[in-house]
Amino acid sequence: MLADRKGIADFLHVAIEKVPTSPKSMDDTKHALPKVIRKSRKLRLVEEMLPQPSAHIGPLYNDRMRDFALNRWRIETAAENAPILERSIWRIAAFLANGR
Repeated sequence: MLADRKGIADFLHVAIEKVPTSPKSMDDTKHALPKVIRKSRKLRLVEEMLPQPSAHIGPLYNDRMRDFALNRWRIETAAENAPILERSIWRIAAFLANGR
């Protein structure tokens, strides 16, 4: 999701500079998205997406990320920034083309 830097920046209301430039530049990919969410100018998004002390994810994290993935994520742009995603898309397309 982070590979579409402009898309996720707009969605989370953060400056694009706050979004890592590539998956390889991230020290800790598991915590990269929450770090970006914390920088949001929309307190409501922070409250909805970040976990409370006893939880692993925020109460509306899945709903918000689903909305982003289905309606705003630009997979082509993300693939340009994440070579592994690009290869995965190519392999799935080849698999489907071969009818397997």
